[in-house]
Amino acid sequence: MAITSISDVLIPEVFMPYVVEKTKELSAFFESGIVVTDAAIEAKMANGGKTIQMPFWHDLDGNDQVTSDNPASSIVPNNVDAAEQIAVICRRAVSFGAADLAGILAGDDPMRVVAERIAPFWNRKIQNTLISTLNGVFGGADTIADSVLNVSAATAVDAVKISAGAIIDAKGTMGDAADDIRVIAVHSKVYQELQKQNLIQFIPNARGEVVIPTYMGMRVVVSDALPTGTNGTEKTYTTYLFAPGSIAYGETSAKVPVAIDRDELAADGEGVEYFVNRRHFLMHPMGYKFVGTVAGQSPTNAELAGATAWTRVFERKNVPMAALITN
Repeated sequence: MAITSISDVLIPEVFMPYVVEKTKELSAFFESGIVVTDAAIEAKMANGGKTIQMPFWHDLDGNDQVTSDNPASSIVPNNVDAAEQIAVICRRAVSFGAADLAGILAGDDPMRVVAERIAPFWNRKIQNTLISTLNGVFGGADTIADSVLNVSAATAVDAVKISAGAIIDAKGTMGDAADDIRVIAVHSKVYQELQKQNLIQFIPNARGEVVIPTYMGMRVVVSDALPTGTNGTEKTYTTYLFAPGSIAYGETSAKVPVAIDRDELAADGEGVEYFVNRRHFLMHPMGYKFVGTVAGQSPTNAELAGATAWTRVFERKNVPMAALITN
């Protein structure tokens, strides 16, 4: 009986678009609108390099001036300043041996099944990269000062747990742009607390197929990848609040996105087949530039999470994110 090998069933031109799309479908951060694919960023990524520069103009500022009839008096022009966001590209790869996939190669559509197994893996890894990025952004001194509300305490009484008042105050760090917040990402323990408070409402999606949890009109995303910590001996949880499109996503194909290799000498001459999947992507928090130190060709999650890795270049109210720390 012939044995199906990985190389028999994987066509990279078909496989990779399916994996990319399936990864997005599985991600609550994509589905909720927090992360949005940016075609302009992807076009720049195709040019190569480690980072992407995104210049922008600051809002017009300065004073208006009262006119006069004095021909010797001239108006003083105001400056129009420019700055730039800098996004950093993540280059990641994963490899599996044929034995890891052997059980799914005998189905009717093995390429689809392999993709559906790989996509959840990438969903988790890309989500971890996003959380690391957020940890770095909200760990920076400039962001902590005016974008993070910490109400946690060493004694976990109700007053320091998540509440409508705490959420309103966290949104309020955006000033008159607070109503731009539409999505809230919480740890499952925080979600349970909201359920106990009977504050979660459910609405159907546009197709009426999926029931979506909401809180104070905001869509709720639940992830145990969100940061936890301690205040004294009590556990703390970080909740993130977002406007749609807070995170820009881009992905471009690696030179060889899918590779199959075989080591004929392995297993005492029986041979072992390997599957390698490579992805080049970025997840950029809008309003920031990456200034971190990268030891290799691409940042690790730890490097993205560094407290000095990100610098804000937008005005506070134009950065559509906030953080809340509770017990």
